[in-house]
Amino acid sequence: MYTPHTVANIEGGRGGMKSTQVQLISLLEAIEKPMRICEARETMSSIKDSSHKMLSDLIYKYQMSVSQNGPYTIMEDRILRKHGGRTESEFIFVGVRENVRDQKSLVGINLTIFEEAAKASQDSLDVFMPTVLREEGARMWFIWNPEQTTDPTYKLLMLNPPTNTIHIHTSYLDNPWLSDTMRQLAEDCKRDFPMKYRHIWLGEANCDVEGAIFEDELGEATDKGRICQVPYNRQKPVHTAWDLGFGDTNAIWFYQAYDNFYNFIDFVEGHERTIASWVTTLQGKMYNYGTDWLPHDGVDAMIHHRLSADKSKSPDMVLRSLGRKVRIAPKLSIKTRVDAARTVFPQCRFDADKCAEGIQQLRRYQWEPGAIKRLPGGGTTQMAPSGRDLHNEASHAGSAFCCAAVGMRQPAEYMPGLARPAQLVAEI
Repeated sequence: MYTPHTVANIEGGRGGMKSTQVQLISLLEAIEKPMRICEARETMSSIKDSSHKMLSDLIYKYQMSVSQNGPYTIMEDRILRKHGGRTESEFIFVGVRENVRDQKSLVGINLTIFEEAAKASQDSLDVFMPTVLREEGARMWFIWNPEQTTDPTYKLLMLNPPTNTIHIHTSYLDNPWLSDTMRQLAEDCKRDFPMKYRHIWLGEANCDVEGAIFEDELGEATDKGRICQVPYNRQKPVHTAWDLGFGDTNAIWFYQAYDNFYNFIDFVEGHERTIASWVTTLQGKMYNYGTDWLPHDGVDAMIHHRLSADKSKSPDMVLRSLGRKVRIAPKLSIKTRVDAARTVFPQCRFDADKCAEGIQQLRRYQWEPGAIKRLPGGGTTQMAPSGRDLHNEASHAGSAFCCAAVGMRQPAEYMPGLARPAQLVAEI
C-alpha cells in the first residue's frame, strides 16, 4: 500500500482481511497528516450500511478514541481527528449512486475507499472517480470480491486499469489469523465444489453454471497460470476459428502456435455484421494471418446469405475473394468436437485481457439440461443431459473454440513444429 500510486485494486476471496487491514492503514495515515477521507459504497440508505462501525470498532480496539486518550472523535455520521479545536482529519460516508454528482460535499478528498466495489455501476465509475481524484496526489482504493468479468469494476481494474494502478490480490491463504473454523469451511468447499471454491475463497470471477462443459479444463488452466499475459508473436501466423452468425452471434478466436502452446491472443464477437465487415476488423488488428477455420456450414450460401451479403456466395467464398486463406472443419458430433477441445486444452494459453470476454463465455458454455419427466402419481424428475450443447449467448464462443480444436488436429502441415496430442478423434 505504500508503493506510490493513484489507484489501488485490492481484490480477492473471503477471509483475506482486505477491509480490516485497509481501514486500519487509513486510520494510521490520517493521524500522521491531515486528510479528508471518503468512505464510499455503491448504495447507502443509512450510516448503518457504511464502514462507520468497522472504523469505530478498530478505533476502540487499538485505543485511538478520545475517551481512551487517542486522537479520534466518533460522531454519528463522521469520524474526526481534531487538534487545538481544529479538525485535522475527517472521515465522511457516502453512497455513490446517491452522491455521484454532488460536487460540493466531495471537495478536498485526499483518499477514497470504495468498499464492495464489485457492485459499482458504469455511471458511478465514470462520474465519481474524476470527482474524488481532483486533488493533487489524491488516491482511490477499491476493495472488492470479483463477481462477473462483464462487471464494470472488473473491466476497469482487471482489463484496462488506469495509469499508476497497483494490484493487491489476497485470500484466506494469506491470512495467518484465520480461524480454524473458517479454514475448514474453505477446505470443505475446495473438496466438494471446486469451481465455487475458486470464486468464493480465491476470488476468481464467478461461473455458477450447471453442466459447464469446460469447468475442469478452465479451472486447471487458471491453477497452472495459463490464463495470463500472452503476447502476439510477430514471427508466427495468427489463425482464426469462427462460429458463424448474423442475426445470431458471430464469434472469432485468434491463436498462434509457439513455445509448444496454442496461444489464444484475442477474441471478438458481435452480430448483424457481414463477412466484409469482420475482415475489416481483422485487418485493423494488424496481425500476420495464417488460416481462417470455418465450421462445416461455412460452405452454405443459403443459410448464411445475410452474413455473406450475397445469396450466391457462401462465407468461405467471400473470405477467399478478400484474400483470406480458408479451411473448413469437418462436420462432427458435438461430443466429438468437445472431446477434441478437451484433448488440446492442456496445450492452450489465453491472454487474460484480450480474451476476457471469450473466457467468460467458455466458463458459461454448458450442456443442454435434460427434460423434466413427470412421475406416476405426481412429482417430477430431471432427466440426464441431452448430449447437446445449450444454444445461448455463451455457445458461440464455445463452438468457435471447438472449431479451433478440430482445426488443430488436422494434417500436420497446418501448424508445423507443435507437439500434437497422442489420442486422435476417431471420426477425423
